[in-house]
Amino acid sequence: MFENLDIFQLHSSLKIEANHEAFKKPREGKRKIILATNIAESSITIPDVSFVVDFGLYKELNYSSHNRMERLDLKYASRASLEQRKGRAGRVNKGYCFRIMTEN
Repeated sequence: MFENLDIFQLHSSLKIEANHEAFKKPREGKRKIILATNIAESSITIPDVSFVVDFGLYKELNYSSHNRMERLDLKYASRASLEQRKGRAGRVNKGYCFRIMTEN
């Protein structure tokens, strides 16, 4: 089912070498899929990205004084962040962005 896909993760807690894999050209006859956190909002460019699927969410590290622990809170991304994410597709060729969320 997934034999024609090259699937990569792209996030800040991966080793640098693993993040670099996402920048390589896909193997012959393969489609490349990159699963990314909001690290993809930074100024990185992966030339062969044609589609972005955005759920409009991000995780933010916060400290809970009640529990005296850090935790990752799920939050909605700002409009500026959504526009930045959309810009990841189509840097070199035509790109598309699909947002999986309500219009509000």
